[in-house]
Amino acid sequence: MQRTALGIDVGTTNVKVALVDVADGHVLGLAAAPTPSPADLPAVLAGLVTRALGHGPAPEAVGIASMAETGVPLDPDGEPRGNWLRWDGHRAGAEAAALADRLGRADLFAATGVRASAKVPLATWAWLATHRPDDLRGGRWAGVADLVGLALTGRLATDHTLAGRTMAYRLGSPGELPTAFDADLLAEVGLRPEQVPDVLAPGELLGGVRPGPFTDAGLRAGTSVTIAGHDHAVGTWAAGVRAAGQVADSVGTAEAVCTLLADDPSPGPVADAGMSLVRTVGGRLPALLAGSSSAGATIAWWLRAQVPDEDPARLMADVLALGDDPGPVVVLPYLAGRQTPHPDPDARVRVVGVGSATARTHGLLLGLALQARWMLDTQLALAGGLTPEDVAVLGGPMAVNPAWLGLKARVSPAPVRRVDAAEPVAAGAALLAAERAGVLDGPAPVLPSTPATPPRRDDPAMAAAYTRFVAAARARPAVGFLHTGAMHPPTFDALLADLAPHVGAAHVVDTGLLRTVRRDGVTDEVRAAVAEHLRELERAGASVVLVTCSSIGEAVEVAAAAVRIPVLRVDRPMAAEAVALAGDGGRVVVLATLGSTVGPTSRLVGAAARDTGVEVQVEAVVVPGAAEARDAGDDDTADRLVAEAVVGAAARADVVVLAQATMAAAARAAVATPVLTSPATGLAAALATLTTHGLPL
Repeated sequence: MQRTALGIDVGTTNVKVALVDVADGHVLGLAAAPTPSPADLPAVLAGLVTRALGHGPAPEAVGIASMAETGVPLDPDGEPRGNWLRWDGHRAGAEAAALADRLGRADLFAATGVRASAKVPLATWAWLATHRPDDLRGGRWAGVADLVGLALTGRLATDHTLAGRTMAYRLGSPGELPTAFDADLLAEVGLRPEQVPDVLAPGELLGGVRPGPFTDAGLRAGTSVTIAGHDHAVGTWAAGVRAAGQVADSVGTAEAVCTLLADDPSPGPVADAGMSLVRTVGGRLPALLAGSSSAGATIAWWLRAQVPDEDPARLMADVLALGDDPGPVVVLPYLAGRQTPHPDPDARVRVVGVGSATARTHGLLLGLALQARWMLDTQLALAGGLTPEDVAVLGGPMAVNPAWLGLKARVSPAPVRRVDAAEPVAAGAALLAAERAGVLDGPAPVLPSTPATPPRRDDPAMAAAYTRFVAAARARPAVGFLHTGAMHPPTFDALLADLAPHVGAAHVVDTGLLRTVRRDGVTDEVRAAVAEHLRELERAGASVVLVTCSSIGEAVEVAAAAVRIPVLRVDRPMAAEAVALAGDGGRVVVLATLGSTVGPTSRLVGAAARDTGVEVQVEAVVVPGAAEARDAGDDDTADRLVAEAVVGAAARADVVVLAQATMAAAARAAVATPVLTSPATGLAAALATLTTHGLPL
């Protein structure tokens, strides 16, 4: 007779319910929906249970897994007070820092295995005490899986893998785990033990399904229910990673790499690396857990924000066709900081290299694969140089994105096997429930898996890509500047400090270029010199180069091919803004102090108008005497002459454009007409290549 169990997995994005044949782990029925609010969760789950149970016999056990570090306050009647307070909310950074300062960051990690950060519930509870003090008054806190268990059985409890992510639960020794949250840590945020869930011992059942919506959905009253645990830990176990030395890579909205150990490592280096020290679902083994908040979430953001005009299916097919060789682009895949290795809360998405939409998307998948490799390499080093036999890769994205899986297999230090189940966490929760309820005669089966393409033993191309990725990830993002005047670096340094203080700068000044252009125009010699300077800035670590001299702007179009980083003319964004402000039929006056500059900038404004399908009248004016005054060191006279020219031009123009960075001071002239300068608009455009969500790096 076929025997089944039901698994529930409540993730960041979706909630899944799977009916599983406990003999072999085969998923008989699967239902999913977007993760609802806490108040709506029981009704949504009951509907999913009805759908899943239509594919086999009634289950003999129910297991619940969920995302960690997420929950909701409950009122005295057990009803949610508001929406989820999720792990990715970033609300409690100040509270986490205060706890670390008060209790000792190293001591906290040694006690709990968790780094103090904005996502841990202990910090969230401190935030609630300050910002929403009534939410926990007279009530309790429920994690996601805990709330599901409460709806099913009427009992509020959690397991050690979820409690262990709160920073309010002491780690304990393998096999000797605490069965309650730590009263002293709770007191630090004004809570008592009765305000948080009970903590089940490993293997302990939560209770039985009570009559109500879930029995109406098809579950039998009294069916055993267990809190299977943290989704990544449950998936790791389901994939057969159950012994010391084995490794799993669990991929979903976030990604977690988990290496099982025989003994606890020294906590200091683990904390410094940004990782956690945890216990397996059975509670008998320690494990290292490395997390990246940006995996599937990064791809979703990329498709929406970076390539919105591309058809996702066609784009991914084109990426797959490029193969698994590293291309010209690699993307640092950090939507909101990097947890590990080398923790950096300011890390953001950054494109390293230049290429088409397909090449950039390939570079994103490569960057995600290399980030996972970096996490695993760091774990293996912390484990004393462990060499795993293989890496079990699991999660929905691995089933639907063969390009990502192929790159992951190519960069892995050990052979990769992909767990075949589309929802391994839900399936694992079902199998774990069956094992704990005594439905099985022996250990639960391992979910089937398929070997991916084995890694290459000698792979210099990928080794170089990995080195490049790690170097870029560890480096401070920097804007490179190519100037033709020694007065420019302080101007741009001041702007950079104001707009993006976390971004570095690299400057190259070549005054001879401007003399050559003024005498001979843009020659092959100028183009070659510009190309060499661009290479110099790339070697210096620049992620983007801004050429601040409009006179050599036309040389940039050719010279930019010499490097793999974006190169921008300082006047191009200004030209586009001028056309937008002037509108169709508008008048733009371009002021310059040099004849070598006024032509290129005027032509750039005309090109910007053609690109947008409008016509503008462009008048080019060289300000008499200003260049000579500047050359003589008389900046006050030069600025006065330019300011007078601005006043005159404003009377007949819709927009005035100052073509050179040295003219920026004249923008303060008291006129109603918009006066555009290149430093601010040019730097903003350069920084836009180093940003995500509009947040400066």
